[in-house]
Amino acid sequence: MKNSTIVYSELFSPWFVPLTFFLPWFWNYGVVIDQESITFGYGISGAVKGGLCSHTTNLKDVDRSTVTTGYASGKDNLFQFGGWGIKYEFKSRTWAYNASFRGPYVRFAERRGDKLTWYHIVTESPDLVASFLNGVKGD
Repeated sequence: MKNSTIVYSELFSPWFVPLTFFLPWFWNYGVVIDQESITFGYGISGAVKGGLCSHTTNLKDVDRSTVTTGYASGKDNLFQFGGWGIKYEFKSRTWAYNASFRGPYVRFAERRGDKLTWYHIVTESPDLVASFLNGVKGD
């Protein structure tokens, strides 16, 4: 397995960290994009490939027509996804990685054959992350 160069990375502690004292795998949230994949989620030191609370999607599996950005209020996160952390919303069939009380996000679908899996991920730079998912940067 070859090492890919990281082209984008962000890391921050979620607002609910004081509530996770005994759950260190939720202490930090991150988004890491390399030349082949995007990894997002939680961990002691942020998102890592193969991490317990992280997910990795190969960039070639991103359905580029589904990539959107937006801004979610605290009310949106609470009522749509039931709060913060890693949540699944059954109506839209979306996995949400919510680490901010409110803020910008990127939404996209991962395509595996005929199956789409939707993701809603918090990011500090939604336009930049979306450009990598759309293949605009790093090709």
